[in-house]
Amino acid sequence: MDTIQNVSIPNIIFGCGHDNGGTFPNTTSGIIGLGGGNVSIVNQMNQEIKGKFSYCLIPLESSTNSNATSHINFGDNAVVTGPGVVSIPLIKSKEAETFYFLTLEGITVGNKTLPFKSSKINSNDQDLELLPINTFTQVAEGLVCFTILPEVDIAIFGNLAQRNFLIGYDLVAKRVSFLPTDCTKH
Repeated sequence: MDTIQNVSIPNIIFGCGHDNGGTFPNTTSGIIGLGGGNVSIVNQMNQEIKGKFSYCLIPLESSTNSNATSHINFGDNAVVTGPGVVSIPLIKSKEAETFYFLTLEGITVGNKTLPFKSSKINSNDQDLELLPINTFTQVAEGLVCFTILPEVDIAIFGNLAQRNFLIGYDLVAKRVSFLPTDCTKH
């Protein structure tokens, strides 16, 4: 029986890797499975955490320049509410149950909105505002790149775009919530 955040979970499958592949820098210490698949940690703990988890990702610079770490919460401790929260419906796909999907309605730069394909902008939904830390990254001394790239098949709302947001998933209500947060202090 394993214990995570003082919750005992019987018969959990949990593994550790020492040589993880992928596009992760040397500062990465591992991968945790938060997807919708059967063996993901959130599905194994679903009864105990009531389908709720949240995390707050620190900027990459903070992980090398300080002792700040990213945090994850499960269950009732994972609820994201309050002023400034943007909540968006989560869409699950039977063909790709590991992934969580959001509907992109458009991108606004300044006061110009570019709708995505044929979607209609729903003015009743609060917009998710990304800051320069979410949309640009320094790849070398004096070289900064825009981190939003066009993609034909599938678009990924990656970890760079998620930095400094407290992001809460409620798999029962099928919603994901974003709260701008200084994750180094969360």
